[in-house]
Amino acid sequence: MSADARRQRVVVVGAGMVGVSAALWLQESGHEVTLIDRGPPGRGASYGNAGIFATYGCIPINAPRRLIDAPSMLFDAESPLSIRWSYLPRFLPWALRFLSACRPGRVRATVEALAAILARAEDGFLPLARRAGIESLLGPAGALYVYESDESWRRDRRNRERRRAHGVAFRELDPSEVHELEPALADVVHRGVYLEDVFHLRNPHAVVDRLARAFVQWGGRLRHAEVRTIGNGLPGLLEVVVAGERIAADRVVIAAGSWSKRLLGRLAERIPLDTERGYHVVFPEAASLLRRPVAPIEGGFFMTPMEGGLRAAGTVEFAGLDAPPRPERTQALAAAARRLLPDLGEPAESWLGFRPTLPDALPAIGPLASDPRILCAFGHQHLGMTLGGITGKLIADLVDGRDPPSVDLAPFRPDRFA
Repeated sequence: MSADARRQRVVVVGAGMVGVSAALWLQESGHEVTLIDRGPPGRGASYGNAGIFATYGCIPINAPRRLIDAPSMLFDAESPLSIRWSYLPRFLPWALRFLSACRPGRVRATVEALAAILARAEDGFLPLARRAGIESLLGPAGALYVYESDESWRRDRRNRERRRAHGVAFRELDPSEVHELEPALADVVHRGVYLEDVFHLRNPHAVVDRLARAFVQWGGRLRHAEVRTIGNGLPGLLEVVVAGERIAADRVVIAAGSWSKRLLGRLAERIPLDTERGYHVVFPEAASLLRRPVAPIEGGFFMTPMEGGLRAAGTVEFAGLDAPPRPERTQALAAAARRLLPDLGEPAESWLGFRPTLPDALPAIGPLASDPRILCAFGHQHLGMTLGGITGKLIADLVDGRDPPSVDLAPFRPDRFA
């Protein structure tokens, strides 16, 4: 804690990877922390993701090519990127902001901002992992992207150049080198990219659950309840109202993922938060088919060997928080996985989760303009597991009054859309 900081009462709303990490770093700084979630820790987007600690992930889904591809992709139920027709009226304002962020200059700024925070991602997560004793849940280094055509290889060239320019270590592979790394892959692979330093999580839910248990063990308070309101309480304090209790706080951290805007209500009316609905399917007996996570670049998903089997997870669907799952999405995901691994058979589990996303592919990290005592920590889209730890550390920097914090937060200001 900085010399001019004081012990504060902080309420963190949301017990996914971001919220639990924020609670732990605030606890480390000596603050009195209450962590609130309506469900068990790690049961939202932190549960069903691909488990990749994607420090290479500085390439957003925003890209100049999207201006051309989006119309044909969005309304195909089996496309890696799709939208439901019924959601289009509500989605259109967000989509226009998204397309604006696909301009080359905006994409360059996004890549630079993501690369800067991703460079600190391990500094935010690994100290927590060591302290909680969860190193056994971290898989070995290495992840593989595969390309099924020369066209896809050429179209992704600029992204490879951008990653290399920002210090991402990888090797370009021919088909024989790909099959040497992953012999079970079908003979549909044209080229590959091997990310040498990337590790994965063997069980993402268990990681978050164990971190939350450590938080409680070290004196933190975990409250299972739905937050009803956040507002002013006693003079100078905030008040978080849950069933049967009013909790006074100096600061409140909103890390509720895709539900953050609903939770904030009018306080966040200018933050254009939406959700990228992601799916997964699990093949319980197939984890041994792959030695490391593998992603077909055309498919928009990863196949990751985990404790519960081989998980195929990814793709993007825009349909909001309330629409039911679309079976075609999981069926297409399973079929795409079987194209690369023909012996997979049928999945035994499917899942739908909600990735919080902002139109420029950058999270909101920092104080609300309308009430700086409320700190935002949401909107991490595909990078919540990777950026959760460093986001939590940055939140602690802000509460402690460290100036400047360890990462430049200007690109992540919650009020940047005002």
